[in-house]
Order: sequence, then structure tokens, then C-alpha cells
Amino acid sequence: MKTFMRFLYYKLYLFFAMFLRRISTCLFGNCPQGEVMQSGELVVIGNDKVSINLGRHPPKRVFVHFMNDFIHVPCNPHHHDDLKYNVKNHHHHHRHDHRHDHCKHDDHYLLTIHWNVTGVRLIKWTVYY
Repeated sequence: MKTFMRFLYYKLYLFFAMFLRRISTCLFGNCPQGEVMQSGELVVIGNDKVSINLGRHPPKRVFVHFMNDFIHVPCNPHHHDDLKYNVKNHHHHHRHDHRHDHCKHDDHYLLTIHWNVTGVRLIKWTVYY
């Protein structure tokens, strides 16, 4: 009887845990980093950069990474593909900004992605708010 009660307690615990998990997934979504608002892919070659306008709201997290595998070029086996990114706030300054009244100017966040690759690569970027 003691084993049966322990088993029943364990089953009830799992039932309520899964029930609460399903309710929270329905209400808040299934993404622990935040809501994905913007994402995209870039097919790149050579050495260049791109700036992507993220809008007025500051992002919580930004992920930028290569999607496909690196293929070594036979004539240059020591070259490694580079990928760098940063997010900057480009605030439009007005003449009255020295008063520090912060009259709700529009902030614009830009994601800048720099790459240096030897072949064709695919870059995936995702922004969480």
C-alpha cells in the first residue's frame, strides 16, 4: 500500500507539472530567450559587411552564426572564415539635446555583420526582443 501511494503521488506530481507547462506554453510561448521578432539569412562571399535596421526597441539577444560547414580551400588550408557582429543605437541628436530632457526621440538600433570568407557561406541571424 505504501508503494502504491508513493506511485500515485509521483503520477499526480507529473500530471500537474505537465499541465502547468502546457498552460504556460499557451500563454507565454515556447521561447525562453524572448519573442523572435526578426530573423533572416545571408548568402555571402568574400570580405564585406551589411547593416540591418532593427527598429526602435532594444534587442534582448542577437544570434549570428554560419549555417553551412566550412570547406577548406586546397591552396590555402590555414584560412579560417571570420564572422563578427555588433548592435549599436543610432540616436538622432537634436539641438536641444544638451538640456537632457529626453523628449522621446526615436532610437534606431542597427545590427552590423562583418564577414571574411573564402567560399560561399550562409549566415543566419536571429533577434529576440
